[in-house]
Parts: sequence; C-alpha cells; structure tokens
Amino acid sequence: MRFKTGLVVGAGVGYYLGAAAGRARYEQLRRLLGRAGSSGAVTTAGSKARAVIDLTLERARDAVDARVGGSSRSATPPPGTGSGAGHLAGVHLHRAAENGKTVTLNGAGA
Repeated sequence: MRFKTGLVVGAGVGYYLGAAAGRARYEQLRRLLGRAGSSGAVTTAGSKARAVIDLTLERARDAVDARVGGSSRSATPPPGTGSGAGHLAGVHLHRAAENGKTVTLNGAGA
C-alpha cells in the first residue's frame, strides 16, 4: 500500500512541476533529448546492444535446437503460419565476429 501511495504522490508532484515549467521548458528538454539521441555515443551503444541481443537470440536458438534435436531454421513453416517460404524468411541476424566485424546471416541456410 505504501508503494502505491508513493507512486500516486510522485506522479502528482511530477505533473504539478511539469505543468509549472510550461511549454518552453518542454521544448528545451525535447531539443536536448533529440541531440543526445543522435549523438555518436548513443548510436554506438545502441548498435552494440543490438548485436549482443542478436547474438544471445542466436545462441538461444542453437540451445533449443540442440535440446529438441531439430532445426528452428528449417524451410518448412510451423503449422498455420502461411506459405512454404520458411518462417524465418526475410529475417536478418547479425553476429559480432571475434575480429570486431559484423556478419549478417539471412534466415534460411544460416
């Protein structure tokens, strides 16, 4: 109950302070966040995070394949998912190689 009360009080205080700051402060914060989002450091961090996530997903698929004994990258889609184009058709996986370069793997035949 204390958490909910604190959450409501915090939201109220935030709303009040935001309303008091006005449109000029909102525009200033929006410009600041826009510049920060387009900076090289944020872009680099985002691409590194994306590479880690993709590599983790690939390792998880491999672990599932090893346990199940099949291949999740087969050319036949799961039942009820559409035509025989394969359920990973059009999916691009990126894997960070040990030499620092990124390797793109296309869904089928990866």
